[in-house]
Amino acid sequence: MSFVWNEYGCPLPAMHRNGKSFAP
Repeated sequence: MSFVWNEYGCPLPAMHRNGKSFAP
C-alpha cells in the first residue's frame, strides 16, 4: 500500500490517484 501526506501532516493510505487522502 502506498502512503501519502495529507494537508494535516499525517500519513494516510492513498485511495485516490491524485494522491489526496481524507481524514476520518
